[in-house]
Amino acid sequence: MKSGLVWMLALSLGANAALLAARWRSSPTPSSPFARDDAASVGPAAAGARALGEGPASGVAGAPSAPASETTLWSALDLGDLRSVAAALRAAGIPEDDVRVIVGAVIDDRYKARFEAIEARERQRPFWSVRGRGAGSEWASRYSESYGLWREAEALKRDVLGPEPLGLMEARNLRAQYGPLSEDRLQAMVQLERDYQDLSMQTGSFSSGPRMPWENEQAEFIAAERRRDIEALLTPEELATYDLHASYTSQDLRRQLAAFAPTEQEFLALYALQNEHVRTHGLKTPPMNEVDLSAAEKVKPQLIEQIKVTLGEERFREYERATDAGYRVAFSVTQRLNLPRENAATAYSLAEDTRAAVKALNRDTALTAVDRAAAMGRLLDEADARLDTILTPAGASVYRARSSQWRYVQSELSQKQREAR
Repeated sequence: MKSGLVWMLALSLGANAALLAARWRSSPTPSSPFARDDAASVGPAAAGARALGEGPASGVAGAPSAPASETTLWSALDLGDLRSVAAALRAAGIPEDDVRVIVGAVIDDRYKARFEAIEARERQRPFWSVRGRGAGSEWASRYSESYGLWREAEALKRDVLGPEPLGLMEARNLRAQYGPLSEDRLQAMVQLERDYQDLSMQTGSFSSGPRMPWENEQAEFIAAERRRDIEALLTPEELATYDLHASYTSQDLRRQLAAFAPTEQEFLALYALQNEHVRTHGLKTPPMNEVDLSAAEKVKPQLIEQIKVTLGEERFREYERATDAGYRVAFSVTQRLNLPRENAATAYSLAEDTRAAVKALNRDTALTAVDRAAAMGRLLDEADARLDTILTPAGASVYRARSSQWRYVQSELSQKQREAR
């Protein structure tokens, strides 16, 4: 998280504390003896006071005031003892979500000056200067300091308030990422990932630019340690579920098969094949460098043969087409424009047929250079018109620019036109 966003988050939480306090007091519970007085103030202390009825509630007019003796709780609290603050707020009947925001705002206020100091140094940097982003650079140091400060504040909140329960959307997103794990396991996975993000920050693995050899070694070591910790955290059944959803092999396979639309049975079979292939040949996942990529390419034909046997002839032909770069371009265009899925296959077939026709014209020795160029021109004009119909003019223009088949046809036409002059 960038330092600016960290500070914006701190400000946002402080503002939310005031807003939720006003909201909570706008519908006071009969069991709470606390009411508002006329003292006006701002900041997390004021937010807590308003939540307890010791300050004015924004947007609430004509609310009755309680005796002064009932408005002393907040001012009597020792803000240096955050656990007692949280306990007193809970005892006052304030909802747990509001307690978290109020105490969180108090904690954020403790870190405010340090965040502002970081931002002040950033504002002093000449806006026209280029910041180095490598490990040990000024930017890396400031980023690490900001992130470390944010993590320190978050750790204090967890220590005082306990782990924050997952929201419905957050839990759903995490389960989509890690699989249908329990909330406790999801919380543990989130903490584990944050810890390894911290380690990556410390080693400079977040830096942009080409990696140095020792940085590759560090990244491999961190990945191995992370894997060991995940295996120690999860049961064998949970680990299998996690790998099916979150492993590099699974994610890479889903990307490859986006245009193939496999059934669940097909995906599981291909996933098992891929895993066994990686283990058998000792491949790195993910590949860290050109050596790793080269090793994977050398043994890829063996995997393709196994996929062919697993899918059968007909589905394997569809698999080959769906994993072809040209087809994936057409498929991405149809997805982007919400066109029928079959339009991708039609566009791809048109490109393949046009390329084959161009090659046939090149082989026809009976044609003069002028006749060959003219024939290719007519062929490409007709294909262009059909492509506009299949993918829409906007989609067709994108496909022409990114499809290697179409670029070949256009290149051949340009060359033959030059030869005919």
